[in-house]
Amino acid sequence: MKKLVIITCLLFGVFSAGISQLSFAAGSQLILNGSIFGVQGKAIYDINELWAGAGSFTLHLENSIDYTIDLDAHYKAIEIGDGFDLSPVGGLSISSRKVNGDGDSDIGINLGAFISFTASESINVYIEPKLKIADIAEGLTISGGILF
Repeated sequence: MKKLVIITCLLFGVFSAGISQLSFAAGSQLILNGSIFGVQGKAIYDINELWAGAGSFTLHLENSIDYTIDLDAHYKAIEIGDGFDLSPVGGLSISSRKVNGDGDSDIGINLGAFISFTASESINVYIEPKLKIADIAEGLTISGGILF
């Protein structure tokens, strides 16, 4: 699983080199099934006017889940108002946990929405509720943070 995390980080580094359409975010995530809280880093790449790819890494602060990697596609077709956007989201979730020294990982599906609004000229605030379908981190998750 450590190899997967390293490969994911390398891919983000390769794709982000020289790309001006990449946005970074810092935030938090709450898994409502079990009340698991974590800190999150997110990168979003605008592919074109309608599509964006997003990757996030969440380090959970409880012992039941160590980390989660989400790789999602955003369909940016809904603009609610000036600086207020809603995008349907779908993707993959990779979660890992350690219990009594034994590691376990799981791949699941994400379905949800990415809601963002402009707070200032260079800062956007986002909220991302998603339904995760997996064995380890199944349930509703709510992520939120600042996109810069």
